[in-house]
Amino acid sequence: MDNVDKRFTTSDGDTYAYDYIPAKDNKETFLFIHGCPSSRYDWRYQFEDLSEAGYGVIAPDCLGYGDSDKCADLEAYNLKRLSGHFIELLDQEEISKVIGVSHDWGSMVMSRVVVWHPGRFSKLVFMSAGYTAPGVFFDIDGLNVWSQKELGYMQLGYWYFFNSYDAERVILDHVFAYPSVLSSKFH
Repeated sequence: MDNVDKRFTTSDGDTYAYDYIPAKDNKETFLFIHGCPSSRYDWRYQFEDLSEAGYGVIAPDCLGYGDSDKCADLEAYNLKRLSGHFIELLDQEEISKVIGVSHDWGSMVMSRVVVWHPGRFSKLVFMSAGYTAPGVFFDIDGLNVWSQKELGYMQLGYWYFFNSYDAERVILDHVFAYPSVLSSKFH
């Protein structure tokens, strides 16, 4: 595929890796935002099928994932800030409007990009997690209690680990056992 494995640096200095194939014959472009732990690689089959049909496709590795920068400062992952990054990427490639497609954690990001930049989207697709309005309380404990009872496991039990004080140390001490999309060095 042409135009894959590109790099883009935002106005505030973060570098994103992304793949992009322009649309043909005035067809729309799809913006794909992946979930956690994942990368733009997850969208490779959609890239192939949609680009062969003439649609444009663009998929970045989100900040902290894949080949994009890994920031140690938690403020770098502010959702309004990240939303601006996605718009800068679209501007970089001169894409005025997209069909947004998101999965898992990417749905939270897409939800915010749409809130702050609604005019940039013609349609939206949310997979595994739906649209989440800003300020809505997400009851992770309630969901985990329910899923333990109904499914036999805590659907989001891993969130407790990610929020523990020693998560960073455990991950860094076992980086080769942790998913490769999250194991790159911090910048």
